[in-house]
Amino acid sequence: MKQGRIDWRTLIGILVALALGLALTVSTLSGVRDVHHEDLGRELTERCDALLMATLTLDEPDALDLVRRIDEASGSFAVFLASSTGQLTYASPGHEDLVPVTGQIGGPRPLVRTLESGSGPWLQVLLDRPDGGWLAVASPLAEANARAASLGARVLRLAIPIGGLGLLLGILWVLRMKRSIRDVTEFVAAIGPESSGRRLPARGVGTVGDLSRAANRLAWELEAHDQAVDREMAHRRAVLASMDDGVVAVDEEQRVLAVNRTVLKQLDFRSKVPEGQLLSEVTQQADALELVERCLAEQQRVHRRVEILSKPGGRARSLEMRASPIIDTQGGGCVLVVGDRTEIEHLERVRSDFVANVSHELKTPLTSVHGYLETLSGDADLPPAMRKRFTEKALENSERLISIVRNLLSLARAESAGASIEHAPVRLDDLVADVIGSLGSLASESGIRIEIGGERQDEAPVVLGDRAALGLALGNLVENAIKYSPRGTKVTLDIEEHDDQARLTVTDQGPGIPPEHLDRLFERFYRVDKERSRVLGGTGLGLSIVRNVAVVHGGQVGVKSQVGQGSCFWIDLPLRG
Repeated sequence: MKQGRIDWRTLIGILVALALGLALTVSTLSGVRDVHHEDLGRELTERCDALLMATLTLDEPDALDLVRRIDEASGSFAVFLASSTGQLTYASPGHEDLVPVTGQIGGPRPLVRTLESGSGPWLQVLLDRPDGGWLAVASPLAEANARAASLGARVLRLAIPIGGLGLLLGILWVLRMKRSIRDVTEFVAAIGPESSGRRLPARGVGTVGDLSRAANRLAWELEAHDQAVDREMAHRRAVLASMDDGVVAVDEEQRVLAVNRTVLKQLDFRSKVPEGQLLSEVTQQADALELVERCLAEQQRVHRRVEILSKPGGRARSLEMRASPIIDTQGGGCVLVVGDRTEIEHLERVRSDFVANVSHELKTPLTSVHGYLETLSGDADLPPAMRKRFTEKALENSERLISIVRNLLSLARAESAGASIEHAPVRLDDLVADVIGSLGSLASESGIRIEIGGERQDEAPVVLGDRAALGLALGNLVENAIKYSPRGTKVTLDIEEHDDQARLTVTDQGPGIPPEHLDRLFERFYRVDKERSRVLGGTGLGLSIVRNVAVVHGGQVGVKSQVGQGSCFWIDLPLRG
């Protein structure tokens, strides 16, 4: 329906209201005629009563003469008089058909009745006389009807234009009401995020105005509710996104309600936006699907720890899954929390291995020292040569203990240096020169030449860091290269600069490292050749110290090696900005 048009239901309502108005007008006009009849009846009663009182003081001839003269003088009334015997003594000429049939009707009260005659309907009032006679006065109803008709015509002349004007105003009012109600209806139907801030104009103080204000309050409350829901959802999304554990919530039909990015990787989800899909459609992780199904069936918390492979040949991950039911009056569901314990378990194994290695590394020299000292103290007759050899062995093992403890302390300082490291400018060429100077005698004793590769730069790279820690890391690499290189070879130190990184490289001509050992070289106490390492005085902590120093300085370490052709170790450090 077009705007501004009135439909058939509204039209029928207006026509019914108009018909009722006409019926009320007709009824009112009918009532007006009855009122005129009543007025005429009262007038006739008064005339009849006055004439009756006048005739009571006169004898019968005088009374008859009075009635005749009054009848002749009135013209519009007909008078009838009966004697005490009930015999009609006078009747207005030409109105004999209006003569009452009998007297004494209705007692002392006047009898008012309508009679039909040849000239039309008449209204007659009859009163009884005390002497047994009666007196009647009649008047034609035509005059009263004419007055009523005249009044009705005037009323109709006024009612028709007023009714037409009322009909027009009613139609206009209905159209305005309908348009206003339609505006409110469309406004309420369109309430949503797209119509935020839109309001209806207040239309007066009537019903439509109240309706408009109620619709505006409803829109405001819905917007406030939507904003509160949006804030709550944003808060929940932020909480989910910040969780280290993976989280996925499903309804009772196992359709995904919410996830965070962590679980997408943990359970290898096929879709980055899995909301609304069945859990079995977005992941094939059997343990997770089984745990969710069990939680929904039993309506209690269940958990499981599983080992999975993210890809064929990849590293196994240890996942702890906990499923809890959602208790809701509008439907249940389940929340699955997936915690990745791979790193924690790895660190636990590393700690356990570290404790075992430390115990073993300390126990071996301590046992040797204890044995030699016990022998020396328990055998006074020990030959001097043997006594000297035992003393040298005890001293050698004590020095090994001191080296192990020193390296452990250096490793501890390197691992905790992130919070207390002193960031000062360090020229890498000066650092290399210091390391070469400190290890020059060891290189000479081992028959190793130390060279600096590349061209000498006027402006050597500068990094920010702890000079002592960086010197310790570079010194460990150079010392290892010297110890594991055969006599007559060389160790080359090089400084390179690329992008925003500086690289310190230590290259030797030693025996090289088998490829299966390269991934674990920087672990604590890891040694490729344990016997040779002990002979050379190695503790297995030097490369671990190098890695930790590089990490706390924002850098990294690396190695490449080929058996029989030597090894190349490097440290990458960020340049001073």
